[in-house]
Amino acid sequence: MSKEHVITIAAAAAACAAAFCVVSSYSPAALVSRTRQWVIRRCGSKAASSLQAVEQPWPRASFAGPPECRPISTVTQLLTWQPPQHTAQSAAPAGPTDSSAAVIGSHSQQQPQQSTYSPVVLTNLRDSSASGSAVADPCSSSIPLVLSRPRRGQAHGSRPQLLVCHDMMGGYLPQDTLLAGSANPNHYRLWHWDCIDVFVYFSHHLVTIPPKGWVHTAHKHGTQMLGTFITEFGQGRHICNRLFSSKASAEAVADQLVAIAAHYGFEGWLVNIENSLSLEQVAVMQHFVGYLRARVHAEIQHGLVVWYDAVTTQGELRWQNTLSPLNAPFYDLADALFVNYTWTPQILPATAAAAANRMSQVYLGVDVHGRGSYGGGGHNVDVALQAARSAGLSAALFAPGWIYENLDRTRFHEFQEQWWYKVRRVDTCSSACKQHLPQQLADQEQHSDMLYQMPHKGKLAHVGAPVKGCAVG
Repeated sequence: MSKEHVITIAAAAAACAAAFCVVSSYSPAALVSRTRQWVIRRCGSKAASSLQAVEQPWPRASFAGPPECRPISTVTQLLTWQPPQHTAQSAAPAGPTDSSAAVIGSHSQQQPQQSTYSPVVLTNLRDSSASGSAVADPCSSSIPLVLSRPRRGQAHGSRPQLLVCHDMMGGYLPQDTLLAGSANPNHYRLWHWDCIDVFVYFSHHLVTIPPKGWVHTAHKHGTQMLGTFITEFGQGRHICNRLFSSKASAEAVADQLVAIAAHYGFEGWLVNIENSLSLEQVAVMQHFVGYLRARVHAEIQHGLVVWYDAVTTQGELRWQNTLSPLNAPFYDLADALFVNYTWTPQILPATAAAAANRMSQVYLGVDVHGRGSYGGGGHNVDVALQAARSAGLSAALFAPGWIYENLDRTRFHEFQEQWWYKVRRVDTCSSACKQHLPQQLADQEQHSDMLYQMPHKGKLAHVGAPVKGCAVG
């Protein structure tokens, strides 16, 4: 093959690369760069310059942001956040720098396994001209939440509830962030939503925004979805010095958090302040919690703000492991309290008495990794759940992804069923017993009419079909 033929083929490849970027996770610059490297290997560096003439004139549709949902990692990113403006526009192939990285959080680019663009966004791109017309944010969920039916005839919110706080392998795994899902059957998934009232997507970034697939799936099963706002230890103290210097600055933070939750379509926040505060900051923090709750309830249907038991009204980082006078003022301003994990059964009667008619809004933390939790976590989480239920209190399971992280992944579905069966024996799950819906295949636009099957006790169980042995409340 002559050099001219090679260059012609490479030019066509470069043009196709720009078009392919509309439906792939690769940037145009990356694909054109790979084409150029191929030409250099075949024909030498001088021949690669011939590609420039055919690269530039080709218009392409592009998003003004990365195709994966990501957290907010810094104070500046939080305070300057605005709803991303995604447009289809005519432009030359962009360079590797992404201008939106400062808005949605710094992160190392990972190579996803397949397209991350929502099917709805692709339709909008095809229907719009290349002149800059706006399209939907591919990270924003459009599925509304309809709360599950009350269990055992009790009014929703009056019975003990189950919160699941999903902290696994640092969060934002490729299968979590891919908007079109993943076909890999070995990825982590959760199909016991009928037991879960509240789901928290957790990471150690400053602001954890739940990925769209998780929000979609939670809403389809009547589960409230929360993001996480967290400050921790020494760095957290510096962050709080910037964010909570006054009531006005605290309100600005709360307004941003409400705007983020409303834009991405989830219900609210777990507020986790795990660092010391000055007494002045304690007063500002209390104002922040009350203001955040009021704004969340005003702007978001079924809004929810949960306070984590860590910093006290004296400004000390001292986990109470109960509802006490040192955390009750924060609890009174929030919707619920997430109690730290090292409580003992002996303290539960006093905890229930202090909660009075709000017992269901006190979630006793249960760390599935153990780490001081009553019962030891792991396969014994039902011990702690039973203690919470016996006291009339709610429970918060932290990191049930322990099953995927620590056990044989080739037997994940088996171990997942065994573990959740123990939860079901304690928790009164919803009468709608929906089984085996893969989390990462939940986009309504693409998957609502599809029927998935997963192995269950040697057989195949259809999504939505009651399975023999499923606990029905």
